[in-house]
Amino acid sequence: MEKKETMNIGRQIFLGNTLVGVIWLGAGFVGFFNGVLAGILEMIFMLVGIILISYCFFSEKEKSDEMADENLIQAGALSGDVIYLFWSLVAIVLILIPKIPGTESWNWPKIIKQFAFIAIGLQNLIKGIIFKRLEA
Repeated sequence: MEKKETMNIGRQIFLGNTLVGVIWLGAGFVGFFNGVLAGILEMIFMLVGIILISYCFFSEKEKSDEMADENLIQAGALSGDVIYLFWSLVAIVLILIPKIPGTESWNWPKIIKQFAFIAIGLQNLIKGIIFKRLEA
């Protein structure tokens, strides 16, 4: 019987945060376009993201050390601050743009949905990058 390979914390963060962040960003940006191809690409991005997250969740993991745990907490806190700033800016833009003539016909639910995908992607990507920097 083969021994199942354990995933170290660096690989977990790379796959489950950094790469998934890039994938969610891709889904967010592709979703701004109309058409069948854009819809298919958006679904592929989301499916790959869910597969990666599931893989990281269900894989056997190496026990992390105290320093890695501390770095992960710090990376999560810093990425949360960046996303707070991002959503603050999005809120301001969403308040101001409808006041511009000609924007009444924009598809606001779609725009907000895509910004949500981008925010999820940014938070994961930033958390992964900060964690890698702290671990170096």
